[in-house]
Amino acid sequence: MSEMMIKAITFDLWHTVLEEPMENFAEFLRENRTKAMEQVFEAHGLPQPLEDIERAYDAQGQKLLDIWNRGLDIDEEAQMGIVLSELGIATDIVDDGLKENLLDVYHEVLARVPPVPFDGAEQLLGGLRDRGLSLAIISNTGRTGGAFFRELLEGYGLARFFDVMVFSNEARIRKPNKEIFLGTLETLRVSPEEAMHVGDDSDTDVIGAKNAGMKGILLLIQGRDPERGDPDFVVTKLSEILDILKELEGAD
Repeated sequence: MSEMMIKAITFDLWHTVLEEPMENFAEFLRENRTKAMEQVFEAHGLPQPLEDIERAYDAQGQKLLDIWNRGLDIDEEAQMGIVLSELGIATDIVDDGLKENLLDVYHEVLARVPPVPFDGAEQLLGGLRDRGLSLAIISNTGRTGGAFFRELLEGYGLARFFDVMVFSNEARIRKPNKEIFLGTLETLRVSPEEAMHVGDDSDTDVIGAKNAGMKGILLLIQGRDPERGDPDFVVTKLSEILDILKELEGAD
């Protein structure tokens, strides 16, 4: 066997290590979060009509998209500040208990139907570890930050496989910004030429990784275009990554 070429593999989280547990997942989260937020405002003596909360939730989503499209991110408290602002509630008069309870709503609703491990994820990660590779998560977060997903991966027994987990709400930058890839590799003490990134999104995962000098592996999800981003490899299931490693190593 020839000398190992790849020393580290980084992974996207959503639709790669974890997948959504149900159809219309975003609609489920919106409906249940806004209803729960209505109860929180009521309990804190600041009742808000549900339709106003829904409008603020949607406005928050649009403003987050505007931030994310610039390759940036903000933390969860700042995200909730957008909702409060849309409702006309000054954040400087809001007690910390209300803020915490509103943030808890986002986590609690997601915890009712959490994303589940992608088929073959544990077997692949264990196999990569057995080969001596360093592993990391590089994930763009949505309205739920990295702290929730660390706990979730711990509960699934998957956190033990990763040397580092990098989440955009904590790093304040998002894929495809190459700096989020390079910063992760620096932590792993691996050069870009010695690393591959696996993800389901051509624009953020493949293009971002390749701009950082890494190899990009596209996990092909039905309906996605495998040609965008010019991935180095395209796989339809995670187990195929082990075959790619064997090919790069020149193994029999």
